Amino acid sequence: MLNLGAMYANGHGIKRDMEEAARLTRMAAEAGDAQAMTNLGRMLYYGDGVETNYEESLEWFQKAAALGNEEAESWIKTAEAKVNKG
Repeated sequence: MLNLGAMYANGHGIKRDMEEAARLTRMAAEAGDAQAMTNLGRMLYYGDGVETNYEESLEWFQKAAALGNEEAESWIKTAEAKVNKG
């Protein structure tokens, strides 16, 4: 799911479709893929294919970081700053 989501997000071999990319990435994240969790967190943070949601973004970054994803760890403070501003 993660790779297919990336293909839709980047338009590799298929027409670019950020909503489909987000749907597939969410499926992979919900299945426990830490990189998908991080990617979904970014999509939620920037509103790529989904409505911007800083709180949910932070939750996905935290879940991915708990699984050892270092990229997610680096995003936590950024997302926390947006959540705390709201």
